[in-house]
Amino acid sequence: MGDPLEVKPLVQPRKVEELGPEAKSYKGYKVSFKNQEARRVVSVAFSPATPHKLAVVSGTKVGLWQSAPSKDGTLEETNSISKFKDLTQCVAWRDDGRLMLAGEASGSCAVIEMETRSILRRLRGHGDAVTCAAFAESDKSRVATGSKDGKLRLWDVATSELLQTVDAHSDALKVLSAGPVGADSWITAGYDKCVKLWDSRSPSKEGLDDEKAKAAISVSHDHAVEAGVSFPGRALFASAGGTAVKVWDLAMSGRVLHDLPDIHSKVIMGICLDSQASALVTASFDGLSKVYNTVTMSHLWTYRLPGPASSIAWCPDDTGFVVGLEDGSWLLRSRKVPIQKKPLETGQLAKPKRIHRVDGKGQQKDDDEWAPHLAFEGISGSISGGFGRSIPPPPPKLVH
Repeated sequence: MGDPLEVKPLVQPRKVEELGPEAKSYKGYKVSFKNQEARRVVSVAFSPATPHKLAVVSGTKVGLWQSAPSKDGTLEETNSISKFKDLTQCVAWRDDGRLMLAGEASGSCAVIEMETRSILRRLRGHGDAVTCAAFAESDKSRVATGSKDGKLRLWDVATSELLQTVDAHSDALKVLSAGPVGADSWITAGYDKCVKLWDSRSPSKEGLDDEKAKAAISVSHDHAVEAGVSFPGRALFASAGGTAVKVWDLAMSGRVLHDLPDIHSKVIMGICLDSQASALVTASFDGLSKVYNTVTMSHLWTYRLPGPASSIAWCPDDTGFVVGLEDGSWLLRSRKVPIQKKPLETGQLAKPKRIHRVDGKGQQKDDDEWAPHLAFEGISGSISGGFGRSIPPPPPKLVH
């Protein structure tokens, strides 16, 4: 007689957590457009001003794209700027969309008028590639550039005058953003793992023009910083480097508000916010893009990419976001806005609906489904019976 069979408990099915409305909204972003560039996509950026043109940086060209008028969720290239003498490293839009900064590997930064796409002037002075640039928050003529040599330079666009040079970082400067205190405040971050806040109104003992000027706030990200983004008001700043994201409160001496360690398996290359700063989106070399709630820092959704990411940008109107990839391709994820159907008003004609029916001889015919010519109180539309027959409702009372 054989051994008794051991009775094992049945494996219970795994309970799948139901998605909340916030997570469902990000699930709706689907790939609607793809494009291939000749070189690696270094940077992507949307214009803050309508119609929110997209700038794609690849090789010695900056391509300009906008929504195709005939197709939803697709883009068309309207123009391109290729008047650069070396590889383009970064772009930055002014808040009115009229000017753009484009950093070059040669060490200069081009100031471009977007209406004519002509280079107004070149800001020269860096000894290495210009890796980041930004316009001041309140003064449209003030800009800043950051370089691979770690130096921060402040400029007057109107005159091309170099206002100040700061030895900001001991390694390459990768992130540059306007600070919370007007045109004299700047946020920088780089490969030396530091995030710094600068205020040119408070010179150091060595003087304002000395490269040894000290930062108002300096904190460590613990990894080389690849990307960063400022929250509205500029008091909060999110830095991305290594596999971690940290959110800093610069109004409170740079204390850490949120720390998200190891949220990716490889280096995070890009980070951005939606228009309401309610969601933080990352793009990583591991081929994933993730969405987090900025209040609770809970994970909302994950997108799988075709390959390692190099950059990311969110459209200001929340219709989609673009991810640049290492292989030179980039893609747009967008969501369809549902068409809101207005209810019929009293006395309004109702549109008949096309239906298929089969007659007594077995022949298929297309008919317009019965619909009342007027909208009545409580009734709008028709009632269909079985096998394609239309059954009219009882005579309703016409509303005068």
